[in-house]
Amino acid sequence: MSLSFLVPRKRKLLGIDIGTAAIKIVELERGKTNRLANYVYFHNKNKDDSFYFNSFQVDTSYIVNVIRAMLDKSSIVTTEAFMSIPVAFSFSTIFSLPIIKKEEMNSAINFEARKFIPVPMDEVYVNWNAIDFMSSKQGVKILMIAVPKETINKYNAIARALRLQLRGLEIESFSLVRSLVDQDEKECAAVIDIGEYITNICITEQDVVSVHHTSNVSGRALTNRIASMLSVSVDRANTLKNEQGLNQYHQLHELLAPLINKMINEVVKSNDSHTINGGTTMQKVILSGGSSHIPGLQEYLNRTLNIPVVRGDEFGRVTFPDVLEKTIHKQPVDFSVALGLAMK
Repeated sequence: MSLSFLVPRKRKLLGIDIGTAAIKIVELERGKTNRLANYVYFHNKNKDDSFYFNSFQVDTSYIVNVIRAMLDKSSIVTTEAFMSIPVAFSFSTIFSLPIIKKEEMNSAINFEARKFIPVPMDEVYVNWNAIDFMSSKQGVKILMIAVPKETINKYNAIARALRLQLRGLEIESFSLVRSLVDQDEKECAAVIDIGEYITNICITEQDVVSVHHTSNVSGRALTNRIASMLSVSVDRANTLKNEQGLNQYHQLHELLAPLINKMINEVVKSNDSHTINGGTTMQKVILSGGSSHIPGLQEYLNRTLNIPVVRGDEFGRVTFPDVLEKTIHKQPVDFSVALGLAMK
């Protein structure tokens, strides 16, 4: 379930992920086997922590110019695209409804939505889906997502300026799960996408993303803690983080553990929210994001949560030409969301 428009799929599609500190684009050839045709990314070098692409704190014309330059540089000519919307720009909730007639569902859901959405209903776009495995004879569980129309209008404006055919918008956690979790996999998993400024935590089971949560325990937060506690520059702190991380025998372990524990508590609470609504408890954790490669992090999560923690491979279900195969796994950024969009 996502915020998108049903249209015929073409041979090639773009996935455009406008993140906090980076913009990532993949071009995917769709077919029986999805084949990566091209990719490009732009990373913001601005040291100002308030510089976020996806919060539109910068002028949209700047974002348009960056994406235009990316497309030109990579010689991408495909114009049909999906774009991601940050979890923080959406409202998500699960609620129960009694068994009612299908023709009564929309009005019942709109009535319930007013209890959860903190803005007037005419200011948001609402989408919903029934979660079959959580429902019973007593009632049906509804997953509802709402996004401000103002946000959608900004993405539409960017697409028009770039002369792209915007085929849909999707909350980034749906795209993330699509690229990292096999659709045939039914077990419950937590996906932790650790970015530079924001960490996305989502719970997925039976191809349904039921919980969407954002955490401020990010790569930059860890770097800033090191810089503050050791009185070193941000650049030096970042180097120490990437060299030592959470390895047990390095000095940073005790500095970073409290922040990581905070993130773990948020994962546990997200899992509790899922189980309260009728889901099963998480059976594994999938790590992704550019800041998930911190030394010792995977092992620390494994010990603390006592369940398997694996690193997600967004390119595990696509093929690519030899010229890309030599470079794609060496990239310092994560393309999970962009690829998941293009796989839609």
